[in-house]
Amino acid sequence: MGKFKEAKESTYMWSAIMILVGIVFILLGKVLNIDNTIKGVLEFVGITFVGVFAVSLIYERFVAEKHFEDFKRLLTTELKEMDSIQSKCTKLGINQIFETRYTYETEYPLMNIIDHSPEDGEIICVARSLFHLLNKTGELKKGLEKGLTFKLALIDPEKINPSLEKVSLLYKSDIDSALKALKDLISWAIKNKAKGTIELKYHWADFPDSVFIFTSKDRKKKLVWDLTFGRDLTQKRVIIFDTDYPLGKDLKSRYMTIYQNATLQIKYSNGNVEHNSFGWEFDGNFI
Repeated sequence: MGKFKEAKESTYMWSAIMILVGIVFILLGKVLNIDNTIKGVLEFVGITFVGVFAVSLIYERFVAEKHFEDFKRLLTTELKEMDSIQSKCTKLGINQIFETRYTYETEYPLMNIIDHSPEDGEIICVARSLFHLLNKTGELKKGLEKGLTFKLALIDPEKINPSLEKVSLLYKSDIDSALKALKDLISWAIKNKAKGTIELKYHWADFPDSVFIFTSKDRKKKLVWDLTFGRDLTQKRVIIFDTDYPLGKDLKSRYMTIYQNATLQIKYSNGNVEHNSFGWEFDGNFI
């Protein structure tokens, strides 16, 4: 607005100066005792200056300002709509939106989340296969050494149907790979007497999305809602919520209900396997 005002005032000033110059040329042509041809030229130039710059002033005043006012109204409307969207996101608890899972993991790598979690903290994940999470063994080991509790749930592989394969893009081989990684992780934890806890449940929810709940640097609970539209990380959209606000609170309630009603398959805690529905055998060696 300030720059527009300066430009407008500058235009007015120079237009007024040129009109005055035109008037001076006209007067010179009238009063000077010089050749008629030169008088004619001076009067013509003066009339041209006055006419052109007078029209310029009128255009600036009545046309250009009208266009600017239209632009200003449009811009004000757009800004109000943006403010409305932003304020609604804030009220619902939406903190950040990522176009891909890759950009989310770049800003929120699992190791950073584990580093900033309190020693008695919980990390909860209710997903389809847990393929990407359970294959991050280095980060999970660090969490177990720190004493974190991992509460995990994935879809019962015996309940995978054509709908899950086509809509949720889930395959049993993904779960098999995740379970193999989990078995290796628990073997390592037993051998190293890791003081943390990790438990895995099977759930029944046929959703093309998942949630990951963790404690942020500011000690607030954050919920990561991962929406899947393809198997590649670039085909996943991620939204981070504050669980103290309506939508974050609703999502947390929904997925914790799924988790609480899921069936426990295996639980490791502080050096011991406390539950083992898989029938896995552990000898303390990394398998």
